[in-house]
Order: sequence, then structure tokens, then C-alpha cells
Amino acid sequence: MKPTKPFELLIDADPLLYQSLLASEEEIEWTDNDIWTLVADLKQAKEIFNAKVTDLIHLSGCSLYSLCFSDTKNFRKEFAPYYKGNRKGKRKPVGFKAFKEWAMEEGVSNEAVGRSLLWSNLEADDVIGILGTEPKPKHPRVIYSIDKDLDNIAGIHFKIEEKDDNVHVLFLTLTPEESYKNFLTQCLSGDPVDNISGLKGYGKVKSTKALEKSPTWRTVVSTYISSGMSEADAVETARLVHILHWDDYNMETGKVRLWNANHQKIATKDTTLGC
Repeated sequence: MKPTKPFELLIDADPLLYQSLLASEEEIEWTDNDIWTLVADLKQAKEIFNAKVTDLIHLSGCSLYSLCFSDTKNFRKEFAPYYKGNRKGKRKPVGFKAFKEWAMEEGVSNEAVGRSLLWSNLEADDVIGILGTEPKPKHPRVIYSIDKDLDNIAGIHFKIEEKDDNVHVLFLTLTPEESYKNFLTQCLSGDPVDNISGLKGYGKVKSTKALEKSPTWRTVVSTYISSGMSEADAVETARLVHILHWDDYNMETGKVRLWNANHQKIATKDTTLGC
């Protein structure tokens, strides 16, 4: 069932930028000297982006939306320079900077009321996490992202699945306990996509099993130590995979409060925090 209006859809806009631009790229072979060039049709990319966002709004039933973008600076790299280091050398789509500026300044033309957000030192995921955990928002919020990292945030999640040429719309509500367990799982498994190693040999299945009897921070620490690593290693991984919450970010100064076991919400009912 679609949410009752007005709900605000929090959209991770970064993947939409890449998808729209890549779809508008074209290789051109010139007749002389074996020369090839790669061009992008930004007009076409804008149409694709507009259609994607409009579809999300329509399918979610939300009448408000926020397009969330990542800053070029990232607070995680300040204490872990290797973060996303595996992406060095990978090119962005042609026209990416100009296209991102357009998306932020002009946005999407549709009937819904929208805004574009980019906050200093943060990724789009963090912007969504902060807004998604605001104690008393003016409008209830729904999270949309193709990134599994946002499963660390409690709340209503909007997902789209395509099967047999049909589009299936899902609304999932993650409790604080469920989202916290997802966070602990990532503390063990890390995230290879972002160059976060976690524990060697601990994928999602093994990490989930390790937390089965006791989904607590103490279990994470003890698993790290038994694997030959330290609590400090566990904390660093936690700070990398943790998606920021409402009270983790100072909007005036742009400063981030790094994850600390003592700051974890009581709603998780983890009595081992701060051990």
C-alpha cells in the first residue's frame, strides 16, 4: 500500500546521475586515421533523469521529494585515506560535472514539490540517514536507494523490483533493532565496493550467523579479537560503514561526530555498548 500523502521521498540521486549519463553516451568513429571519440547528449540525459525521478515519485505515491547528492569531499577519507581507493582511475561519465550542477540547480520538472541537497563532507547516503532519523520531521519520510548501506537506517524503505517484465513496488519498514543488526553485520563483513575489508572470510552469510545468538557490539569486538584483529580495527570499520544519524552532524560547521559505541541509540537495546 502506498503511503498516505504528504510523504517526502528521500532519493539517493548519485546512481541516477550515472545511469542517465551513461545511457546518453555514444561512441563515434571518424572516417580518417582510426579516430574514435566519446560524446554525451546532455539533453537526452536530462530527459532520462527527469523520467527516472518522476517514476519514483509516481510509484511511491509521495508528493514531496529530496534529491540527495554526494559532496566531492568525504569525512571518511580524513581518518581512512584508503576509503573507496579501489575506484581511483575509474572515469566518470562524460559531462558529469555540468550534469550534476544542472540536476542540483534546476532539478526535475514535475507536479511534486522537490529540493536538491548537498551537505559539506557528506555522501548522499549520510544526507538521507540524517533526514531519515530526524526526531520530529514536518512530513513523514520514505527512503529510496539502490545501495544496501541504507538498510542501516530504521524507517520506511521504498524498493522497486523488476520481474518478468513487471514492476513490483515494495514498502519495507525496518525497526531500530533490525537496522542496528544490519549495521553490526557490515562491521564484520565490511564493504568491498567501498574498499572496506572488514574481517577476512566474513561475507554476509557468515557475519549474520556470527550475530545470530547475540547481535551486539560486544560480539563484533570479540569476533575481531578472535580473528587476530583489535577493537580499534572494529571501531574504524564501524565508523566507515555507519550511516550518519540526525545528531551526528552539525549543519552550521559541517563537522561530523564519528561513531562511538557510547553514542549508539538506546532503542537498539544493546546493553554491551561502551564495553
